[in-house]
Amino acid sequence: MNICLFNRAWIGPCGRDANEDFLCSSHAHLRCVSCGAKATRECAHSGTQFVCGYPLCDECEHQMSEKGKEGLFLLGGRHKKKSEVVK
Repeated sequence: MNICLFNRAWIGPCGRDANEDFLCSSHAHLRCVSCGAKATRECAHSGTQFVCGYPLCDECEHQMSEKGKEGLFLLGGRHKKKSEVVK
């Protein structure tokens, strides 16, 4: 039997019974908000009081604003391929 390896932000792997792709029924349909690939984790970026939580693939991550402050980062649109993220 497989267990779900979808990584929940600040919690860890899901751990429920999973399909052959190691994703449970709650996570198997999720797509990366940046590129549309199969999501494997939630974005773990945290602001002053909230965790972003958008579904991401292994190739994408949260993009900070140019000034290093996120403000209303929960509005989305700030996720890119790791190779495109400006540090």
